[in-house]
Amino acid sequence: GKIKLDKNGIWSHDNVPFVHEGMSRFFNKSIIQVSENNYHLKIQNSEVPIEVEDVILWVTDLDIFPEKSQILLHLSDEKIIKTDEAIKFLINSNDELYCYPDEFTKVKFTRKSYNFLINYITEEKGNFFIQVGKLKLPIN
Repeated sequence: GKIKLDKNGIWSHDNVPFVHEGMSRFFNKSIIQVSENNYHLKIQNSEVPIEVEDVILWVTDLDIFPEKSQILLHLSDEKIIKTDEAIKFLINSNDELYCYPDEFTKVKFTRKSYNFLINYITEEKGNFFIQVGKLKLPIN
């Protein structure tokens, strides 16, 4: 059957969403890119092609430390990214928030993590920023 990661970060098999959270976490850590826009799940010595509607990485949780001017992004593959001025943020026309920790990686915020971050979004002369303590990151 077909395994898919949809535009909301939900895994499914033949269009039936997974209900087991542990399986979704396991799959999130098992994604490999085999070519541009072509992904597989690599589990031990086996590879299974998957369909990806949007991105393979998601911000699933945040730690915000205003006193340290720091944001830690917890990703779906269980890595943690410390934000700095090099990270880029973008809100698309569907009001979805993405970040680009580097020029090759695109990460989408889950609705929950986006809603939490809204408390730190400021506006200045029509431009939007994420501001935590002295850290001020533009949103395009």
